[in-house]
Amino acid sequence: MDYNSFDVKPKIAIDLDNKEKPFKLLNNVSYLSGKYSGKEIYRISLNKGYTWNGANIPRVFWRIVGSQYDPQFLPASMVHDWLCEHKDFIIQDGVRISSEIFRDILVNSGVPKHKANIMATAVRLFQYTQEGWN
Repeated sequence: MDYNSFDVKPKIAIDLDNKEKPFKLLNNVSYLSGKYSGKEIYRISLNKGYTWNGANIPRVFWRIVGSQYDPQFLPASMVHDWLCEHKDFIIQDGVRISSEIFRDILVNSGVPKHKANIMATAVRLFQYTQEGWN
C-alpha cells in the first residue's frame, strides 16, 4: 500500500432521503497518509456501513467549488468526517494534519491542487472554531 492512498477504492452509496448523513460506505477501507512535517504516518480504517454528510460546502459556493454530492469530494470528506468524530486519533496538530489529509485525498481524487488548497484552508479555519481539536 502506497502512502496517501486507499488500500481499495471506497464504494459509496447515496441515500437522498437521509438528509443528515446521505453517504454510506459499502466496503471496508483503509487510508495510509503520508508524513506531515516529518511526523508519523496514519493508517485510518473505516468500516463498511460508515455514514457521513459529505463536504460541507455552503450552497452559495456550489457554482464555484462544487456541491457536497461531487464524487471527487466524497473520499476526502469521508475520511475527514471520521477524523472529526475521532479527534483523539491524531495526537498533536490534529486540525492541521486532518486538513492536510483532506487536501491530499482531494488531489488524489482529481481535484485541481489550487482548489484542494482552498477547500483545505476553509476546512482548517472552520475546525479551529470547533471544540475538542488540538
